[in-house]
Amino acid sequence: MKLKKTGIIEIYFLVFLFTFSCIPCQVFANADIEPELREYIEHSKKYLFSEDWFSGNIPTWKSILSQFKNKPRIHYLEIGVFEGRSLIWMLENILTHPTARATCVDNFCGDYEKQFRANLKISGFSKKVKTIKGRSQIELRKLPLNSFDLIYIDGSHIAPDALTDAVLSWALLKTDGLLIFDDYLGEEGILPLDLRPRIAIDAFIAAFKNELMIEHSAYQVILKKRKPTSCPYNCVDFGQYTYFWNNKELYLPDKNEPIQLSEGEKKLIDKLIMSRKPEDIGFPLNSEALKDSVFLNLRKRLNLDLGESKEQ
Repeated sequence: MKLKKTGIIEIYFLVFLFTFSCIPCQVFANADIEPELREYIEHSKKYLFSEDWFSGNIPTWKSILSQFKNKPRIHYLEIGVFEGRSLIWMLENILTHPTARATCVDNFCGDYEKQFRANLKISGFSKKVKTIKGRSQIELRKLPLNSFDLIYIDGSHIAPDALTDAVLSWALLKTDGLLIFDDYLGEEGILPLDLRPRIAIDAFIAAFKNELMIEHSAYQVILKKRKPTSCPYNCVDFGQYTYFWNNKELYLPDKNEPIQLSEGEKKLIDKLIMSRKPEDIGFPLNSEALKDSVFLNLRKRLNLDLGESKEQ
């Protein structure tokens, strides 16, 4: 008996479905994953992780944190350690020198403390980690100032707690150290502002803009702590200079003699400082400022570096 043409097509189709149904779905799921990330996923299977909110950050962390890899006496602080996924990645990939250490702070709500400690034991790095159980807003006050090279804030996400963690952590961070915020863009449109960390991160950057540089800003924000200035009361950082607002005098740090400024230059500096918005790190320069002869001459004369962001 001969099969109809349509019947042959149906048989081929069934064979095709049967063949590909035998291939694990994970093969297709991993098809677009970079080999390094696939290796991490396989490696992490030996741990007791129930969630993975971290692996997407690995390319950024590897790129930016590589400067600390295998360096002696690097001290890392993690706020909100959960099951230990990000902490263990740091121990395995960055804190590889025998003298590197980690401190973690978590109040361990729920049942995951046992899981975290089991993972830490599996990692073999228990002796390099100090675990503090408690609320970070209390426990951070007990840690020594200027003692950490890297700090990761991933604890309570409500705005007041995130802001308190940031301010307390900044005092603990060494100059040239990095402060990492998680979930800057998280839960947008799902949770109200005061239940998300974004407004806290924005407020912190606005208040401490003269002490930091933004190394990375996307789903996470990474800040570098600059060398503190000796700017006293009523003065403002103006590029590499210090500007005393009340008496309109400009100084180089550690210099006692003010730089001579014309009235036009003083008015220009006042205008530029007042034009800064809370989110600005540098000084916004529109097309008018960039064509202003007073500004151009001042910038050339002082070799002025304003870290400017150009307005459109």
